[in-house]
Amino acid sequence: MGIDNCWHSVLGWLMCILKVTTLVWSAVFLFWMRAYSNSVVPSGGSFLELWIEPAAEVPAADSSLSYCTDPAQYDYNYSERFSYRMSGCEHLPFGESYVKGEATLFFPTSLDDTYVMTFGSGKCFDHVNASAVAEAELLCQQAQGTLFYLRSRTSSAGGIACECRRQRSFFAAVPEKQRFLLTHGFLASNMGVLGNDRMRGSTRFSSNQQSSDGLSWSDMQDEGILTVIQDDQGRECLIGGSSRFQPQESRLGIGASIEEWLRCAGVDLQWTDPGISGGSAGPVARLTGLELAIELEYRNTHNMNFKGVVCYARVRAMQRWNTRPVLHYDYSRSNGEESAYRARLQRGVEVRFAVQGKIDFLDLTLLTTALSNILSLLTILPTLVISFIAVTFLGPLSNIFYAAMESNINVALDCRSMITRLMTSEAAFEELCNKEAACDTGKENKFTRGHMKQLMDEILRKEEELQDREKDHIVEFLMEELQNEDNSKLVDRMKYMKLHHAHDHVQLDDVVQLFDHDRQKGMLERIFRDDDFQQKKQQYQLKKEVSEARDMQRAPPAKAESTRQQPILSSAIGKGEDIGRPEASAASNMPTARASPEEIVPWMTPA
Repeated sequence: MGIDNCWHSVLGWLMCILKVTTLVWSAVFLFWMRAYSNSVVPSGGSFLELWIEPAAEVPAADSSLSYCTDPAQYDYNYSERFSYRMSGCEHLPFGESYVKGEATLFFPTSLDDTYVMTFGSGKCFDHVNASAVAEAELLCQQAQGTLFYLRSRTSSAGGIACECRRQRSFFAAVPEKQRFLLTHGFLASNMGVLGNDRMRGSTRFSSNQQSSDGLSWSDMQDEGILTVIQDDQGRECLIGGSSRFQPQESRLGIGASIEEWLRCAGVDLQWTDPGISGGSAGPVARLTGLELAIELEYRNTHNMNFKGVVCYARVRAMQRWNTRPVLHYDYSRSNGEESAYRARLQRGVEVRFAVQGKIDFLDLTLLTTALSNILSLLTILPTLVISFIAVTFLGPLSNIFYAAMESNINVALDCRSMITRLMTSEAAFEELCNKEAACDTGKENKFTRGHMKQLMDEILRKEEELQDREKDHIVEFLMEELQNEDNSKLVDRMKYMKLHHAHDHVQLDDVVQLFDHDRQKGMLERIFRDDDFQQKKQQYQLKKEVSEARDMQRAPPAKAESTRQQPILSSAIGKGEDIGRPEASAASNMPTARASPEEIVPWMTPA
């Protein structure tokens, strides 16, 4: 009883349950995990556009702005040699209130300005009256600065000899009220079977677009890009009064103030990151600055009720000493000695954008691989489980199952087994020929088409579904393979025996080749040959030579020669006749046209 049959054994039931379970799991793997889908990470720098809207003017001395009215509470000692002391707050001109990069925005929050005037040797030193006050010192006193000498009075070097420096530090007034807007988009490449397909989208487009060459683009007839604003935990948060911006709303820009973006990140400019202060009272973000990262994650596979690409804009903030130097010249003389400039070191909020995500597409290669894996699992896994149970835990039945599954190859034994089965087939064929005088004695291959029809009628007599012409079709089907080449009405003896043993490991031709001493053997065959089989073959050859030598010594040459040439009737195979005694066959004195043993079973005399 086969274990694959669900209705006839417990193992069969278990096999079917395992197959159904494997099929369900494979379907889940294929569709839920989208095993047929490939993906690419989009880029988006060329689609990102940023611009600023001026903030409404707020009085610098507003009593609600503590960093303006009481800046001392924000003083911070960075080290013994350096400390931050802000003098108050000031409104920055619109052109100085932000710095725009390719994909970044910088909003100053605290500033250190150093005003510098440089002078040459003629103004730094009075070479006529050394005790007199030089012009540079008078000018520096008027500017309330400090004069620093860069070289001595006697130095012969040219250029700047001294400079006057005046420093002041202050907060920028209400930088968080500044508002910026953006439009964004993506480009996905290396898609499709050959990797030539591309996809792009922008909040300025009414529909996403696709291309097969990157030159000509066509609309995908979807809804475009939906922008969803989220915090660093993936929760939606409001900017500009909304957390979701439909394509028609974001076409002219998605805008919000710095304060709203920071609120979405869960911080403000009064925030102090414990990690930056080392456990002590640390500086506030208004003093140090911070980085505001907006990650634009594009996905065309999502659970939103939107036919298009969804962009998740996740906002994160990290406090750090975020500085940018700016140098502004008032004038500079051509002699390189006199100049006036402002060196500004500004700290503030830097807004950075990063594009990531996953654009999925159907990959036929992955689909083929997934289906192949499913078929392999469906075929192999249940069989392995059932086979392990069958050959391990079923007692005596396990021995039977193990023997049926395990096939040990022994070339010598299989050759002997094949030869004995061939003898049995020969005897069976003779019996078919002799049944009811189906063949004439002494004539070969007299098993006829009519005799086969009679046998099939006997075999199929209980099969009432088959009509006579259908039984004739079965006979014709068999005769196509068994008919004699000279007479199509006769069954060929050799074809019958070969067909009878068509599924044996060892075939008649294999035995002939193995015992053919003159056959040219390949190098690998000589290396990997069965040594035991080869030794036995050599022993057979040696025994034959010794036996022939003894026969030649005992018998007259003429008689020995006639003995070796005496044919052995193939009809003796399977009838109990002694085929080892030539005189037994010679005594019959019956003419025959049957093949000699060298023609039917050449393996009887190994080379």
